[in-house]
Amino acid sequence: MITITLSDSVTTETFDNLEVPLIEKPLEGASDVIGLDNSMSTYFTKSKREWSHTWAFMTAEEYLTLRGFYDRQWTTYKYPKLTCEHLGLIEVPVRMSINDRNIVDDCGLLENITITLREA
Repeated sequence: MITITLSDSVTTETFDNLEVPLIEKPLEGASDVIGLDNSMSTYFTKSKREWSHTWAFMTAEEYLTLRGFYDRQWTTYKYPKLTCEHLGLIEVPVRMSINDRNIVDDCGLLENITITLREA
C-alpha cells in the first residue's frame, strides 16, 4: 500500500491506498555544449525529481482538501511538504500543480484528478 502525506503550516493530510501508478520522473540539471568541432561538454548541476499521481475518482471533499494545499502555496508563499516512506521521502518541499476539476455527477464526484509535485 502506497501512502503519501502532504503537510503545510495549516494542516497535514494523508492520502492512502493510492491507485498505481505513482510516477517518479528525474529532472536532469545538465547543459550540453557542442563545440565547433562537434565535441560535447556537459555541465552538471543539481538534479531534481517530480512525482505525479492520478485519482480515477475523487469526492468533492477530498478534492477540496487537496486543492487547499495547492491554494495555500500561493497565499503563504511556502511549498507544501511531501512524505512517502515507500519512496524514502521525508518532508520534501514540493511545488504542487493540479489539473482541471472534472465533475461527473450531481453529487460532485470528480474524475481523473492529477497532481504533480516537483521537488523544490
